[in-house]
Parts: sequence; structure tokens; C-alpha cells
Amino acid sequence: MQKRSILVICIIAALAIVALAVALTGRSGPVNSGENKEEDSSVAMPNPWSEAASVQEAVEGAGLDSFTLPEVFNCLAKGYQGPALRFTEGLVEAVYQDDDDRLVFRKGAGSEDVSGDFNTYPDQWEIIWKGLAIQCSGSNGEVRLGRWYFGGNAYSLSFNSGVDGRPGLSEGDVTSLVNQIQ
Repeated sequence: MQKRSILVICIIAALAIVALAVALTGRSGPVNSGENKEEDSSVAMPNPWSEAASVQEAVEGAGLDSFTLPEVFNCLAKGYQGPALRFTEGLVEAVYQDDDDRLVFRKGAGSEDVSGDFNTYPDQWEIIWKGLAIQCSGSNGEVRLGRWYFGGNAYSLSFNSGVDGRPGLSEGDVTSLVNQIQ
């Protein structure tokens, strides 16, 4: 009789463990071994950016009045491809890129930072050029991020190098580019 009681207790304990496992996993059927996987039903955040074939298409898509890009890159005497143009509501972006480096120009409506650059830089300073305050971030006088505000719009240029030790942009490079961007 005592063996039978122990056997009943063991069976009840085993059933309790199975019931607990089912309750914790939320599954009542056999475990899927990877074959015939069910589709992931999670919902991803939609990409707010749209590609544009021209500056005019990007400007219209963003709802801005204009976006003039630099025609002359004295500071960038290498083979940059681009611009790749994108827009979202109230913001347009032009990306020039080569194998190692990336130069991004942005214009957005309002007075908020539109750079999308959340890096921490060791140095921050301001260049006053033709009455325009350009907020610079970088190190050792080399600019990695420039931001300015003019005519109810926010602008930024950012330079990111995939090569360690490659210098950033000089203040002269930045003012030359800012002079051409509207």
C-alpha cells in the first residue's frame, strides 16, 4: 500500500510540473522543433523616411520651401558618391559617401536639432561667420558636427569617418559648406 501511495504522489507531482511548464510557456501542444516555423507576429515601427530621386522631390515630400546643396567640395577632394536623398515630414537629408567616409547634410523646419547625431564629442565651440552662429562639435579643432539655424529652419552637417585617425573638417571647410547650403 505504501508503494502505491508513493507512486500516486510521484504521478501527481509529474503532472503538476507539466501543468506548470505549460502555464509558463503558454503552449499546450508539442514544441516546434524549428520546422514549419510560425510567422513572427510582432509589429515593427515603420520607417519614417522616404527615398527621393531629386532634391525637388525631397523638398516637396518634406513640405519645405527649398534645399540647396553645395556644388563645390573643396574640402573633399575624393570620390564621394551621392547625394542619396531622403525625406520625412519637415526634414530633408542628403548623404554623400565613399568607401570610408560619410557626409550628411540636413535641413528641417523649426529650431530643433535635426542632425540625428547623438555622439558625445570632447569639444564643443561656436564659429561666428557672417553673423551666423555655427555650433561645432568634434575634437582638436576638427569638426564632426556643425549645426546652425537660419530663417526659421535648422541645418546640420555631419562628417563620420570609418577610418580611425582621419581628420574631421576644418572650420574653413565648414564655413565653405555652410555658405552653399540653404
